[in-house]
Amino acid sequence: MDPQERLHRYIDDAIAMEAGLLPALKDMADEATTDADRQMFLEHRDVTQRHHDRLVARLREMGKEPSYLKGVVNKLGIMGSELVNVVREKEEKAVRNLITAYGAEHVEVASYIALEAAASAVGDTVTAELAHSIRTEEEAMIHRLDARLRSLPSVVMQPMTI
Repeated sequence: MDPQERLHRYIDDAIAMEAGLLPALKDMADEATTDADRQMFLEHRDVTQRHHDRLVARLREMGKEPSYLKGVVNKLGIMGSELVNVVREKEEKAVRNLITAYGAEHVEVASYIALEAAASAVGDTVTAELAHSIRTEEEAMIHRLDARLRSLPSVVMQPMTI
């Protein structure tokens, strides 16, 4: 595979990653226990949609189309992890969603670091700048999620009553 094809694959992987997060973020917003968390997840979904659209536009500028099969596979993987969590109580589920989103953001940041480096290596400054811009927004979301995780109310840690 030549470097340009590899770059196309990296962009396509990023598109699939963003597409896979969209339904999960909507579910997280629906399951949020506070208005602030609900709003954060809805804003995150909007930003994720913009990232997806910008990446699709860039791939098409390069004469390629996204592989939507990857997005379906990612969605199924996220849905599978949700099934494991179906029996959790509401507050615990809210904490789990924050942890899941926090982890997903770190994977996204790593992906955009790799995409930026790959684009720079082949002299594609447009894609490198796009990856850098998206990574900056992903890092900002990490800081929001980090602050929220650190401020969780202690009520979540109280013993359950039946």
